[in-house]
Formats: sequence, C-alpha cells, structure tokens
Amino acid sequence: DSINKEDRIPNIVPVFTTTVDLLDNELQSQDISGLLQSSRDVYVNQAGFNFSAARFRLRGYSSENTRIFFNGIPVNDPENGWTIWSFWGGLNDVTRYPENKFGISSSPATFGSIGGYSYISALPSEKKTGSRFSYSATNRSYRNRMMYTYNSGLNKKGWGFLISGSSRWSDEGYVPGTYYSSGSYLLSIEKKFNNKHTINFMGLGAPTVQGRQGIAIQETYELTGDNFYNPYWGYQTQSDGTKKKRNARNRDNHKPYLTLGHYWNISDKLNLQTSMYAITGKTGNTNLNWFDAKDPRPDYYKYLPSYFVNNHGTLSGSQTITNQNDYQQILNLWQQNDPSVTQLDWDYLYNANYNNLYTQNNIGEDVNSSISGKRSKYIIEEYRLDPRHFGLNSFGKYIINDANQINFGLSVSKYKSKNFKIMNDLLGGDFWVDIDQFAQRDFADPNLAQNDLQSINKIIKVGDIFGYNYDIIINKNEIFGEYNYNKNKIESFIGLTLTNTSFWRDGKMQNGRFANSSLGKSEKQDFVNYGVKFGLLYKLTGRHILSFNGMYKTEAPYVRNAYVSPRTRDQLVPNLKSIEIISGDINYNIRLPFLKARLTGFYTQINNQTWARSFYHDEYRTFVNYMMNNMDQIFMGTELGFESNITST
Repeated sequence: DSINKEDRIPNIVPVFTTTVDLLDNELQSQDISGLLQSSRDVYVNQAGFNFSAARFRLRGYSSENTRIFFNGIPVNDPENGWTIWSFWGGLNDVTRYPENKFGISSSPATFGSIGGYSYISALPSEKKTGSRFSYSATNRSYRNRMMYTYNSGLNKKGWGFLISGSSRWSDEGYVPGTYYSSGSYLLSIEKKFNNKHTINFMGLGAPTVQGRQGIAIQETYELTGDNFYNPYWGYQTQSDGTKKKRNARNRDNHKPYLTLGHYWNISDKLNLQTSMYAITGKTGNTNLNWFDAKDPRPDYYKYLPSYFVNNHGTLSGSQTITNQNDYQQILNLWQQNDPSVTQLDWDYLYNANYNNLYTQNNIGEDVNSSISGKRSKYIIEEYRLDPRHFGLNSFGKYIINDANQINFGLSVSKYKSKNFKIMNDLLGGDFWVDIDQFAQRDFADPNLAQNDLQSINKIIKVGDIFGYNYDIIINKNEIFGEYNYNKNKIESFIGLTLTNTSFWRDGKMQNGRFANSSLGKSEKQDFVNYGVKFGLLYKLTGRHILSFNGMYKTEAPYVRNAYVSPRTRDQLVPNLKSIEIISGDINYNIRLPFLKARLTGFYTQINNQTWARSFYHDEYRTFVNYMMNNMDQIFMGTELGFESNITST
C-alpha cells in the first residue's frame, strides 16, 4: 500500500513533490500537555507542566485527540486536527487558567475525544479585573516580551471590556540565523442585557514573522561542534560592502479570529450558548528552489567530508574538489566553521542569476512570443496556506433535577484552504519559468514538464502564483448529547455523537503530468461517523474512589492524509476509510488529609489510520510522497501521581 502500483510502472509518472518537508513546514503542532498545567489532578498537573517543554505526550496521544475551544468555538485545524498555539501566542494573561478535563470525561461543550478537552474563556465577566503589565527577557526563540492586559469587568450598565496585547522580538535567537518578531492582540466586548441574555464579541490574532531553525544530520553537528548548527542562513553582501546574515526559510503567520456569542439563560434549568465565527488570514513559509543548477544547501550530503572518502564532489559555493587529497581541505573548513562552506553562499546565488542571460521562446504556446533577460537559477519561493473558515457552534445543558442533567450541542463548519506557491524573491534575476525540472529531466514530452497546461512556459515575476494552486474544502456537521446521573455514592455519564464530514479538492491549474486529474473539482468524499462514551464513578468512602471510562467512536480521515499529492492531482489514498477509536481506563483515587493520589490503567486502539510521509527516493532521484494505510496503534500503560503534605507548612 506504500506506493501506488501505477506509480511503480516505468514511463508512467513518478510521485513528484518539491521538498522533503512540505507538510511539516507548513504548520506546527504543539502537544496539549502545556495547557493542562492548571489541572487539579496531580499526575496531569506535573506531567503537563514539568514535561511540556520536552513535548511530553500524555498517554502518547497527539494533539488531534484533544478538543480545544476558545470562547465557545473549536480551534482544532480541520485539515489535520492539530492545535496551532502560535495563532494566539502571547495572550498569556487571557489563556491562563482554562477549564480542563483529561481523558474520557463528561463535558458541557463537546463530545470530546480520548485526550479530553480544554475550554478557554475570554469573557470580561469571567476574568480578573484591573490592569497588568509585564516585561520578560529570555534566551529562547525571542529575547524580549512585553504584555499589557486590561479588564474592566461588567459595569452598572452591563458592559465589559477585555483588552490584551503583547510583543515578542529578537534580532537573533539562541540558534544562529534565526530571528523573531511577533505581536498579538485581543479585544473582547461583553454586553449583559439582563439575567437571560448576554452578547459577546471577540477578535484576536498574533501576526508573527520568524526566521526558521533547521535540522541537519549528525555529521554536521559533530564537525562544527555546535548542537545549534543551522544550515538555513548565510552572509549576504550589502550595497555598502558589509555582510549581513540572511535566512532562506521564514515563516509569516497571521490568522485573525472573529466571534459573536450569545449566552441565553432560558430558565433556571436550561441555558444555551451559541457562537458564530470567522477565521481568515494566511500562513506563509519560504524556501530555496533552483533550476539547472547545483544544490545550494551547505549540508547537502555531497558537500560533506564523508562523501569525499570514496567520491569527488563540489563545495556549496564556488570552490571545487578535484581529487581525494582535497578531503582534508573540506574537513578543515567544516571544523573551523568557515561560513563559505557551512552556510548558504548568497553572493554566489546572486552571481549565478546575474550571469544567466537566456531567451525563453514559445510563451503561452505562441511561437512568436519570447522574453530575454536574466533567468533565475536560484529563487526564494513561498508556500501559502490561506484559510477561510466559517461556522456556528451551539451547546447547552438542561438540569432535570439535582441528580440528573443533560448536555447537548450542535456544530456546523464550512472550511476552505487556499493552497498555492508565490514568487518571493528572484535573487537578482528577471524571471522564472513555471516548469518542473524533474519532469523535464525524465520525460521527452515537454508538456509533461508544464505545471499549468493552461499557461505554457508561464513567465513568473515576484508576487506571481506558480507551481501549484488548489483549494481544499471541508464541510462538517456534528451533534452530541450526554446524560449525567450523580448521587451521593455514584456519578455517571453516557454520551452519543453523530457527525457528517465531506471534503474535496478544487484544482486551479492543469498539471502536465496529471492533465485529467488536476484541474477542477474532484469527487466529493462523504463520511458519516458516530461515537459513544460512558463513565462510572463509585465512592467506596468519601476518601476512596473507583472509576471506569470507555469510548468507541469513528472519525473521518483527515484531509492532509487523504490525498496522495494534492499539489499535483486529486488522487486519493486507496481504501480510504474512517478511523476507529476504542479506549478505556480504570482509576483508583485517594483523598486523605495528608495524601492525594491517583492510580490509573488505560488501553487505547486507534485503527484504520492513513499516514503520509515525504522523503528523497534514490532510485527516482526525486522527492516522493509515501502513503501508508490501514495503520493501527495501541496505547496502554499505567499512571501514578501523588501529593503529600509533609508538614502543615
């Protein structure tokens, strides 16, 4: 199942992408553990706080298995389920002290999942009033941080205002060549009309520009003696003759959130919270690309000393290895951290473009149309993912009596991401031609090398879209209901959910290698899913408690793993089907005056998953997408957490 059989057949098509880390670089997921530090559970508190910096995953679950809500709206990414904290980073004063429940649990806002849920409120009436200003200095990704937050609370007329803003910046982080510039803002306005009706408007965002940190193979770290070696940057000569560090990989994010919420206390027993939301913005990541030129990356394996033990090669700049004796030369340069070898050579890239005079004919299939100038051999391209997400989320509770309660909810989500690549910098050249060099190398038919058959040999200038251009559309509707029964000795719940998910791809370019499957709307994929959860807690005494929780649910596959190569075509992974989750845990809690403890055993299966990986294929001599389906996972283990007061102080 790893590589489609059709793709193994010679003279058909290899599975093309352009870089090895297309998916990983576009978005960053952060594990949930750091958000759970305010939990009253001893184990979750310690694991979430003390290990979050090391990306500790509670029970091994990744973040798509935890539901996150911000002021009544879900914020998990529809394409992969991840939670991207950077989209509201810097709003620490507002996001502090969320409502958390870990694992399978009862919830008023969502059916949840095996990782639990967190709910962050931005209502002025639920936050501490007053002003707070803080300044921090650190040696992390940024050096300085300033934050200001003001909350008026509700005045006599029922108005409340919550304002928060911060700035984080660094000319260079602890990793050489990186930099950081981020602002964040939040405005929340609350109006309480009476005891029944309250309206809240919230807007937030965190525009961030960041120079990226790269990873490299172990050899480069050992040669340079630097665990923070970063291959993404190099020195560029300025107009005044000075040299300045420049990073080739930069991230530019800004994803504003707008919400309008209505809080309705229908009666003493029934309340309803409804939020409409709009999420837009952009995510951009830059990277080097090249055509008919040698690889500019300093850590490319053919430029490393190990390659010269049995081979000849070329340095990353303009120097050339001519015989085996030059092995010592390249070794010395790496060990001396010589930037001409260990970092990008920007001046070389510019000179290569300056000296490449070229005439491009047959533009737009017009034999009389041509352009002459400096055709760039090296460029900076920018991968864009611009979301357009609109939805409604409504949930409430009905209190039947002191022992019985019903939670319920409805969610409607309409999502579209615009995925395309634009020209960021021609690096001194005049134009770029939108063709695929791998396909041009492998196929005799020149049309197979065209990224867009609707525009043959398209001339690309700065700001133009090229390479790929497509939309991903996801529509999702969900309802859930939950019944709670709580008595002196017993607490229990049972919940049900029903979900409908549909997604498809809408291609804006007709790719030469996949002329019949790249342009236009693909076939719509529909999935109907369901889930059931339950929990039973029995109090042996007021100090000794036993509980058991279980869940069975199915989920639609995430779009990010559903298509073999969405940048080029709408081909689906074979045998695509819903994910199956089976999970249970049993817990023993102790609550004594001097001891608070929990012992847990858990078991979880996540079946029928599809995974996507990208890597360089030596036989194809290009990057490929490697798809795996029917992937199953098992998570099982024990947890023990205890807290004891040694003395009263």
